[in-house]
Amino acid sequence: MIEQWFSVELLSDVVVTADAATAGGHTGLDYLPGSLFLGAAVSQAEPSFNPQWFLSGQLRFLDGFPAVQSKASAMQPTMPIPLAYHTVKGQEWKGLQPLNLLTKTDMEPGKQPQQLRTGFMTVDGGVVEIEHTYHMKTAIDPASRRAKDGQLFGYQSIPAGVFYLTRIQADDAALLAQATAWLTGHVLHVGRSRSAEYGAIRMTAITPPAPSPVPQDRGNEVVCYLLSDLALVRDGMPVLQPEAADFHLPAGAQLVPEKCFLRTRRYTPWNGFFDARMSERQVLCKGGVITFHVPEIGVI
Repeated sequence: MIEQWFSVELLSDVVVTADAATAGGHTGLDYLPGSLFLGAAVSQAEPSFNPQWFLSGQLRFLDGFPAVQSKASAMQPTMPIPLAYHTVKGQEWKGLQPLNLLTKTDMEPGKQPQQLRTGFMTVDGGVVEIEHTYHMKTAIDPASRRAKDGQLFGYQSIPAGVFYLTRIQADDAALLAQATAWLTGHVLHVGRSRSAEYGAIRMTAITPPAPSPVPQDRGNEVVCYLLSDLALVRDGMPVLQPEAADFHLPAGAQLVPEKCFLRTRRYTPWNGFFDARMSERQVLCKGGVITFHVPEIGVI
């Protein structure tokens, strides 16, 4: 497997909603799903290009997460905040290290943990949050040139000027080079309302940032951290209960529920090519922490 890193500069506000619903309030995502880059690549690909490359899994578009500026003026990646991270409820935590309940099992009497569910973690344990901008919109009646009744809606958008980092993985170097050519050197449009004032981005191929620190050894425990949403399927049906086989662990591995920190969501993606909704997806959210006890750790 080979991969290429990209920086993503938001040239305008970008609207990425959590689902494709057209009614009610729109909840905006604070990251750029890989499907945005897949769609941008498809839109830039030549008509003669075999679409099977996009469907076979040989070309994989990963999620984009916010970049932070280091002292060396190089952009460094962030990761989704682990759901094991908590603060003390009712206490101002800004500037303090979150509590990792995967390792800290006791708290002061009378204190209650509160899970961090938004934001991103830097390599040194800091927390980065994306502040959305809210825009109120209304549909216009072309006959009267007035706002239509019942057509008021709003968008949460990621503000222009924010930088993200993402990766594309491929099994073939030529295929990765082709995808890089599609996505760089020009302005792309992603997300909702991209035909209006939203969604303009510029992607640039960059050298890989420094690797993340090696996690500490936890003995016979295997801890799985979800860098993206995880869709588990068994016998053709979505499931939300992880099992050892899902992670290719030995049959004797057992889930440790008290050391698992998970959230779920479901959504129905919209496919612009087919102009239709796809099947509903039920997933474990990014940032989830899943712990297994493996009797013989050496067999993994």
